[in-house]
Amino acid sequence: MRFPERMMANRDLVDRAHHLRRWTSPALFGLDRALVPMLQQFAHGRLIDAGCGTMPYRRSIVRQLIAYDGFDIRPNTPDARYVGSIMNMNEVPSGEYDVALCSEVLEHVPDPAAAIAELHRVLNNNGVLLLSVPHLSRIHDEPEDYYRYTRYILTRMLEDAGFVVSETRVTGTIFSFLGHQLSSIVVLSTWHLPLIGYLMVLTNLLLIVLPARAFDWLFRFLNGRLPLGYVIRASKTESPSGPTSGTL
Repeated sequence: MRFPERMMANRDLVDRAHHLRRWTSPALFGLDRALVPMLQQFAHGRLIDAGCGTMPYRRSIVRQLIAYDGFDIRPNTPDARYVGSIMNMNEVPSGEYDVALCSEVLEHVPDPAAAIAELHRVLNNNGVLLLSVPHLSRIHDEPEDYYRYTRYILTRMLEDAGFVVSETRVTGTIFSFLGHQLSSIVVLSTWHLPLIGYLMVLTNLLLIVLPARAFDWLFRFLNGRLPLGYVIRASKTESPSGPTSGTL
């Protein structure tokens, strides 16, 4: 089961109120705090947004890029250049891009190793992958919800594909996870109402988002045991290294 009201609200926020989007959930707030600075620092040249959805990060970085090309399994935005599965991006030439963004997508891919291999292929040598995934998340976008990841399996999968992991950031803890559930109810049930939707976003920021983020900071020792999710920066090496020996 999909949630069209969530997609519609997200698209509307991206189109009309981009600056408010991170205020709608402590999970989004934490993801933006981790991912946007990486994008602003490392996104250059040609970028492919693999699983682009409504392209929520394009406005933040498009001026520093030569090209921002979206790739998604469904045409959620008319600006997406490619439509297909990121497990087989055969329309995209090898070595075409300097940066690949794959944000909150890999949990919906039945063969994540194939997707990571394709991300490696479409990047040029020394290209950068910026990847985000959830660790704590409710079941969503059924039936295409398959995995939750630890930083250890992500590192192993990326290294097996030929990436070198340079940086890993935690996006929040269980407090942002719980706050996200409340925020989803508050924002999605009111966003369509003129003026009231904006007022409820502000109320949500003050009463749910900021308190949840404050608890994340106070109990940041939970980053290692109850992480909300991860943002990872990895660089492409010239050829895949093959399976990693040993165990984690």
